[in-house]
Amino acid sequence: NGRYNPVSGNNWNRNYLYFAKSQDQCTSDEFDLSKFCQNHKQEDDQELKKSYKIEMKSFLKSKLQSGYGVSDDDTLAIHLQMMSTQADYILDLHTGGIATRHLYSAKYCKDSAQDLLFAHTLVIPHDFSGALDEASFMPWLNLRTEMKKLDREFIVDVEAYTLELGSQEVVNLQEAENDLQGVLNYLFVKGFLKQDPKVDCNKTQYYCALEDYRAYHAKSGGFLHYDTQPGEFTKKGDVIARVINLSHLTEKLDLEDSIKDIVANEDCIMINMTSSSAIQEGQSLFDVMENYSKY
Repeated sequence: NGRYNPVSGNNWNRNYLYFAKSQDQCTSDEFDLSKFCQNHKQEDDQELKKSYKIEMKSFLKSKLQSGYGVSDDDTLAIHLQMMSTQADYILDLHTGGIATRHLYSAKYCKDSAQDLLFAHTLVIPHDFSGALDEASFMPWLNLRTEMKKLDREFIVDVEAYTLELGSQEVVNLQEAENDLQGVLNYLFVKGFLKQDPKVDCNKTQYYCALEDYRAYHAKSGGFLHYDTQPGEFTKKGDVIARVINLSHLTEKLDLEDSIKDIVANEDCIMINMTSSSAIQEGQSLFDVMENYSKY
């Protein structure tokens, strides 16, 4: 069914609740993080973490109680969020249109993201836009901030990532095996596996800030031909794709007049592209990493 509810149109990937805001952000029916910190400031980190998980689950569970019922979108999101709040490590599995493997990592755990062995990492800021990974890690970052106001250092050892496992509607057993090796390596590093999966950890990995993950849009309609595939590099000024607009054909049927190049604005890596070759003006065509660095 994709990412959207076919009835309501809501984006299932952006429907999670922002738990544990600061006191000045809260309304009367929301969880008061400042008050919680005052009541639990004497607990050590592990006790505090346990109390916090109990509060999160209780708060989210209360959102399912309504005399008017709860929508299917909210019901699904709240149940998933309740599960994620009880975990220390959250891996949210996704696919793109036509895409190379990449993941989203919060800035504070960017280095740890290397253990998943993905070739491309998008480093997201410590903000909330409704996604599950943000709903999973933002409460802990906010807790750290509030405890610091009380002169208490709290170490965040919860991590959440969104893993983009290539192209949707495509099954490739070899690529799935590679994905599994990365996840097993991560679980081994975190102490969940006793036996070393002995995978190749020397793969070249690149990362960039989310603000440098740029989308190209069609300047005209037509048919799209790609010169670059997901995972490939393009130099600034080189052709990434071409748009063929047959309405621009001259009386001499000169096809060259109907082909417009889309060139790279900066050095980039192709990450994700639309699955349709028939495009319209303004349509999102592909996403690239710019200003990237090696780990």
